[in-house]
Order: sequence, then structure tokens, then C-alpha cells
Amino acid sequence: MKRIIILINITFFAINCAFSQGINGVLGAESGMLGGCNVLLSNAFSVVNNPAALSDLKKWQAGVFGEKRFGQKELGTSNFSIAVPNKWVDFGAAVNLYGFDKFNQQRFVLSAAKKLAPTFSLGVQLNYLNTSIGEYGNSGAWVLGAGVFYQPVSKIRVAFMLFNPNQQQLSNKVSDKVPTYARFGLSYKVNEKVDVLAEVEQALEQKTTYRSGIKYHVNKRISFAVGASSQPVLLTFGTSIQAKKLAIDFAAQVHQVLGVIPQFSLRLPIVVQN
Repeated sequence: MKRIIILINITFFAINCAFSQGINGVLGAESGMLGGCNVLLSNAFSVVNNPAALSDLKKWQAGVFGEKRFGQKELGTSNFSIAVPNKWVDFGAAVNLYGFDKFNQQRFVLSAAKKLAPTFSLGVQLNYLNTSIGEYGNSGAWVLGAGVFYQPVSKIRVAFMLFNPNQQQLSNKVSDKVPTYARFGLSYKVNEKVDVLAEVEQALEQKTTYRSGIKYHVNKRISFAVGASSQPVLLTFGTSIQAKKLAIDFAAQVHQVLGVIPQFSLRLPIVVQN
């Protein structure tokens, strides 16, 4: 019982103070290795991270993601996302699961994106969030999100994501808030092998979070990345391996006190030109 109480306290602290974990966190080990930068990445997890980035996908993509925070299975997050681009409207769906039997959260996401110009896309997102706490029952809420994806020149990308702009809250059954935050990201392609990303996140009633990452492409199939973030302070690293129709991402985020957060994701189909 004591262990369960401690885990619930950790969970509330993580969600309400950092907003970087659980169902409202950043998804995909590719993002995890880049300090958590996510609004600029275009992959299946864009369904959650930034729906506008779906418009940069050329083919459908499915993704599976998992992490175990600080070695505690009770603080694990799992996700399944699928993105389906087409010539009219790009759309996607995702399911996020977080927690354990005494405290768990689910997030169900539907997203749509549209290219309004060759270099500018707009995306919208509808979320249903549900929290369950043991004997206290369940509580849920519908939450909106929206994103922008813009490439002013070939080497620079800009992205923006706004989540829960109307400050929706869960019902009074549980004392939990749905976070309201904005994320702004900028990436620069130094050359064919090196990408630099930076992102800033501002959540209501929280300190500003800064994220950055560098990705080095050894070749078309293997890349390495390092990054860092604040609030909490994390150092990150990882690698991506791409086969013809599959990408495997391994990442680790290191907290000075609490330890390592391993992350793993699969994305398919991924098409790499020979």
C-alpha cells in the first residue's frame, strides 16, 4: 500500500508540475532522443504531437511507442498511432495509455491536416481524456488542439502547437487539471547529414520548458541524436535504424537524480530510396 501511495504521488507531481509525461507527454523515441522536440517531426506520432505535421507525410504510417519512466512499470506509457495522408485531407488516430490499476489515464485522439499552400499546413485535433483512480472512479473530458507547420525556405522549418486553448477541466470527481500549453519549434538543416532542432513550451502556471537536439545521419538508414531539455533537466540520446519499410528508434532520457527513462518505437511502412 505504501508503494502504491508513493507512485500515485509521483504521478500527480509529474503530470501537474511538468506536463511532460503520461498521456499529455511527448510521443515517439525519435522525439525522445532529441530532447523532446516534437512539433517539427513528421511521422505517425504527429497525430498527437502536432497534427499539422501529418501533411508532410507521403504515405500512410503506423507507429508503436513505449517507455518505462525511471524503471517503474507503473509509470509506463504506451501508444499506437496511425496516419493516413491523401490528396484531400490527411488524417490520423491514436490511443495513449498510462499508469497502472490504481491510477491510469487514457487519451483517444482524432486529427486532421490540410496543406493550405505548398509550404504551409494547418492541423486540428480532437481528444478524449479519461482518468481513473481506484475506488474514486473515472472522469473524462473532450479537449481540442491545433497546430501549424511552415517551411519558409528549404533548410528551415517552423511549427506551432496549441493544446486545450479553452482550459477544459475534468469533472469534480477527481482533482486533476487538463494542461493548457503552447509549443513553438524551429529546425535548421545544416547539411545533408546534420539537423538542429530547438523548441520552447509554455504551460499555464508553469515555468517555460526549453528543448534542443542535434541529429546526425550516418547514411540513409542509420542516424544518431543527442539533446537536452529543462523542466525537468534531462540529457537525451538515441539512434534510428531504417529498413526499407520499417524504422526502429531507441532513446534514453537521463535525469540526474531519478535515473534513466528508456524509450522504444516502431514506425512502418517507411520507404527509403536506395
